[in-house]
Amino acid sequence: MNRYVYSVVQVTPRVSTGEFVNVAIIAGNDQLGDWALRRVGDTSRARRFCGVSAMTAAYEFLDKVEEQIDTVNDRNDAEWLFTPAGIPDNTLSEQFIDEVSSWRRGVVRLSPPVPVAAESSEEALGFLIPELLTEPTTRVFRRMTRRRLAADMRTAYAVAGVDPSNLRARPALRVGKRSQFYLSADFAVVTDRAVQLCNAWSFQIADLDEVRRGVQAWGWNMRELRDHGGVLDSGIVVPDKIQVQVVVAPDPSSDSEGALEDARLVFEEVDAVVVPYAEREQIAQAAVKLVG
Repeated sequence: MNRYVYSVVQVTPRVSTGEFVNVAIIAGNDQLGDWALRRVGDTSRARRFCGVSAMTAAYEFLDKVEEQIDTVNDRNDAEWLFTPAGIPDNTLSEQFIDEVSSWRRGVVRLSPPVPVAAESSEEALGFLIPELLTEPTTRVFRRMTRRRLAADMRTAYAVAGVDPSNLRARPALRVGKRSQFYLSADFAVVTDRAVQLCNAWSFQIADLDEVRRGVQAWGWNMRELRDHGGVLDSGIVVPDKIQVQVVVAPDPSSDSEGALEDARLVFEEVDAVVVPYAEREQIAQAAVKLVG
């Protein structure tokens, strides 16, 4: 389980009375870049209570929040890797919700953020909708980001029993005849040498061309590893025949399937084992055998 926060979007047509109606819920986690929003399905009651002007303001606010959610959830891996503390420099955040919830004079308000334990923002909304909204829609703005994949892969390693001393997250890895190239890896499993590398790739994001370029660059440097081996920044040797695992989050859209098929050609060429997100425990179990 991960720590998420949620906030209820409320419309208060007459500020002096303090009466309000709940029209949506926002849930998310800054570190995972995983945010979602769900609106109330039938707005007729809210319109009768709040009036057209107040509801128009609410719709405009929710539209902007949805745009921010899409921006956060689609944010490519290169951006968040080099953001301090791994927190995207984006308007939508726990801090933003906390600040907005302190504003008590507007027609549209946010309730103070409250923590909730869940596996994803979508699951958090599933817990909250029956209690806080009536007649909800099933519209959820969430995609599986690469950061989310990596976080769940770390959890899988822990559940399988991989000792933290054997796991390196985002290790600095140099490959090539003179160790002149940098190879990105989400995880390295090590003993006296590296025994497994793992990378996570999501094909559920908007910029599939960025994913293609990322996989191609990774594959080029992976060929250097296969030809010459590599070394971690700690001096641990990475053998050229090391086990390479790739966890992927596919998407049923035709564009995503095409991008995944292109990526599979790269994965196959460098002898990487491709594992769907739903079967990620296989990677962790393989790691346990390698360090055992």
